[in-house]
Amino acid sequence: MDHRNYSSAKTCQSCRYWSELIARSEGGKPVEAYCLNAASPKNQTFVTGSQSCDGWAEGYLGAIDDPSNDPMAGGDPYAVFDDDQVLSIDRFEPDFSLRCEVCGQKPTVTGVKDGKQIYHSEMCGPCTFGEAACIDPKRWNDE
Repeated sequence: MDHRNYSSAKTCQSCRYWSELIARSEGGKPVEAYCLNAASPKNQTFVTGSQSCDGWAEGYLGAIDDPSNDPMAGGDPYAVFDDDQVLSIDRFEPDFSLRCEVCGQKPTVTGVKDGKQIYHSEMCGPCTFGEAACIDPKRWNDE
């Protein structure tokens, strides 16, 4: 059952802008997904599915970042969203408190925007970026 199609509640979980690709669940807490609605007061924050706001939009076409369900996309898999709106990170920073969920190494990668952590990969540098040299956090922000 698709929660976007069959939910009558106007919650984040049924909203078109509740990300299908950027989500997290920490320490057994409820899943939080990234809000992709530029018009929402919750934009660019992680929110639980039970929350709601005035920026809610009908989700019958699926998530805005999952265009495979959108017949309006016209065959272009990136036609329904702009990369700059999906996730904008100023820099990557290490988190030494958690081990990588893939290989068990530390530190894991976080993303920071405007001085606030907005993303946590739960993976170390090499597992996130696919390069062994990224074991060194100083390499994470190289152009």
